[in-house]
Amino acid sequence: MPPKQLESVIYFISHVVLDPGSIPELEYKQVISDKALREIEERYGEEFSSVKVGMGAEAIRELLMAVDLDAEAEACKKIIDEKTDNAKGLGQKAMKAIKRLEVIESFR
Repeated sequence: MPPKQLESVIYFISHVVLDPGSIPELEYKQVISDKALREIEERYGEEFSSVKVGMGAEAIRELLMAVDLDAEAEACKKIIDEKTDNAKGLGQKAMKAIKRLEVIESFR
């Protein structure tokens, strides 16, 4: 999730979809405004009750709890290994993977 969207969820400006239920317009981790959420709620009525959205740090915490840190760490290590085998050195993708791995290790 981009930092700007993360900030809008943390500061209660936008909602994040935690479970889209059976609504085809919604996706997991989609950031959505109050207005758009109300429009979808009006359009789907009773079907909307299966949707779970959140705001603030609690919603971000729930998203973080769903992350498999071991699998993410392995994926980052694989990207780093692939890119370091290349004779050209570390590329932008490998640098991002290194930063991501540092954050993952901090969470562990």
